[in-house]
Amino acid sequence: EAEKKTLLEMDAINTQLLQQQHNTSRSVRSSGPSRQDDSLKRQNVTLKQKVRLLEDHNRVYRDRIEKLEAELKSLKTNPFKRLGSGVVASLAALEEDRKLRAQEEEEI
Repeated sequence: EAEKKTLLEMDAINTQLLQQQHNTSRSVRSSGPSRQDDSLKRQNVTLKQKVRLLEDHNRVYRDRIEKLEAELKSLKTNPFKRLGSGVVASLAALEEDRKLRAQEEEEI
């Protein structure tokens, strides 16, 4: 549940970044070609790259959440079933990705 909450919080942050990128893109378009300077163009390109990276991360996290939720549902229906080594490895990888994600968020 804590992992799910953390991932949902990261998803909310990514949504905010997507909105920022969209707003920047829209303001650059509305200001007309005469007012677009190189720094805004570079900033927009950088934001687009960050958005693509975050979207990729979101897809990975959503897939993992779905897999873990399916495993949780399976465990609820059969509480004596042990977690497979793949799920344990997946949980460890998810935690590692969360740490890397936090570092990337700080860099952004």
